[in-house]
Parts: sequence; structure tokens; C-alpha cells
Amino acid sequence: MHKRVREGEIGELHLARSRYGWSGPWWGRWFYEQGGGALFDLGVYNLTSLCGFLGSVTRVTAMVGGRRPQARVRGRTGHGPRG
Repeated sequence: MHKRVREGEIGELHLARSRYGWSGPWWGRWFYEQGGGALFDLGVYNLTSLCGFLGSVTRVTAMVGGRRPQARVRGRTGHGPRG
């Protein structure tokens, strides 16, 4: 795919989007606390995938949201800043 993109076989690219996410670990609260979450945990995979196709990064825009008002971590259920 990278070769096809570089050679212009699929046309000129102006925008790319990538999505990764999951509901979070059962083994660590950091995911649910301020500064944690799917973007912190998985954002590097988005950048790695897109750079593999498109080359170096020139600009990044990101959004993050939570869907779980409660999380069960190590047997305890609680509310985090997102809930």
C-alpha cells in the first residue's frame, strides 16, 4: 500500500483518519483518570500507521471521549473524571 501511495497510483492524498479504541483495562486505574484514556494509550498506533502510508507528520488533530461512566478495576467499581 505504501508503494501505491508514494507512486500516486491512488491519487493525491489530502486527508487521512485513523481510529483505535477500547473500553479500557481491568488492571489499572490510570486509563480512567485525568490524562489517561484511549488517546494516551493507543494514539501512537494511529500515528505509526498513518506515517507508514503517508510519511512524516505535519499536523495532528485529535479528539477523545469516554463512554463508560463507571469502570471496574481490580475488583472495584468507581467513577472517574470522565464519568
